[in-house]
Amino acid sequence: MKIAIDSNAIEWFKREAEVTKGEYVRFTINYEEDVMNRPYYPGFTLKFIITPPYKIASSIEVDGIVFYIEVADTILFDNRVLFVSYNNKENDIAMTIE
Repeated sequence: MKIAIDSNAIEWFKREAEVTKGEYVRFTINYEEDVMNRPYYPGFTLKFIITPPYKIASSIEVDGIVFYIEVADTILFDNRVLFVSYNNKENDIAMTIE
């Protein structure tokens, strides 16, 4: 499993989520019954949490910020790539698993 983040998404995290050097951003899943049309696990959506890690399975560090996936979540990412990009139209990030 791998994490790929574009530079505009990094800037979004700094500006909108106020993430700074030395902090950790965890990518995980959220269960939502009404979201059954996802290409990966139906009923699950991706989310992020700003929190220190317990046991990192995969990570990338950019500008002193560590973006990571916990070992507990690896089955949901199933050895795929998590792409995090910036959506200019929505002024938000977009996360996809491929």
